[in-house]
Parts: sequence; structure tokens; C-alpha cells
Amino acid sequence: MFELNSDTCLVELVDRDERPVPDGVPSDHILITNLANRVQPLIRYRIDDSFTRAPESPDCSLLRATISGRTGESLRWGGVEIHPLVLSAVLLKHGEVLDYQVRQTVCGVDVAVVCAERPDVERLAAELRDSLVSAGLGGAQVRVSRAESVERDPESGKARRFIPCLPESKLPASASGA
Repeated sequence: MFELNSDTCLVELVDRDERPVPDGVPSDHILITNLANRVQPLIRYRIDDSFTRAPESPDCSLLRATISGRTGESLRWGGVEIHPLVLSAVLLKHGEVLDYQVRQTVCGVDVAVVCAERPDVERLAAELRDSLVSAGLGGAQVRVSRAESVERDPESGKARRFIPCLPESKLPASASGA
């Protein structure tokens, strides 16, 4: 159980659309606002860790929650959830891969790789496909392409290594089968 004194920082437990989640429901991520640091303020800084808020104690003003770990990078296809290590372990074995970004698709992943030398994209795609199938995603489709760089968040400048697919309700009609 994690406890945080709310007089130094605000922690908002929110869902994917940044709406507050009720006690006992795991958040998709948290938003932190630091109330004490005037030199480098953090205002609604997003952290992709899942917290589950415990009911408040009547004699305490602490935020009490359990931390489940990173959720922002997990990829889900229906009931199949694949941890990013399933794919990053394969990518990191290839010394020519300097950077990468994995985009979830309806049936698998598209992977952009930045390489020091020409990669064997067919071999890399086959290894990634085998890893996904071993992790439970039968019929996984993998496409690997070489890139000059990976996309970075325009606000933070950080590269997101794993980009989940939009929920089916937000997919374009051609992707959701409508």
C-alpha cells in the first residue's frame, strides 16, 4: 500500500480519457501536480502507472493506493494482453537496431526501426511474429520497416516505444469491419 500526503502534491487517478476513476478501480494512468516545487513545477504530469485507490481512512488525509505498474504500453487484442517485453526482447537482440517504435494494429503490430546498417526486415518480422504467437496472439501479423527516426510527443519530446491501437469504438470504419 502506497500512501501520499496530499499537502505536497495532487495525484489524480484517471482512465484512458482522463476521467477520474472510483475507489477500487485501477486507473489507466495518473496525473501529478507538484504543489511544493516552485523552481520546476509539474502540472498534471502524466505517468503511465496503474494505481488503485483504497477507501480513505476517516482519520487521515493521505491518498492510499496500490500500484500495479505500467499500463500505457501494454497491448491488448480482445482477451489477449501482451507485455512490451515480448517484443522489445526480440528487438534488443539485434545490435543494428538503434531505436524502434511499435504500433499496434487490429491483427498485430507495425514496427519502425532506426538502424545503423541495413536490417533483415523479413527475419526480424518473423522473430517478432513468433514471439507474439508464443505469447498467445495466434495469427499475428507483423510489418517491419526502416525509419530515419521515430515519432516523438510534440509536448514532451519523448518517444513512445509502444503505441496501442485505438479502442474499437474509435477505429475508422474500414478497420473495425463496419
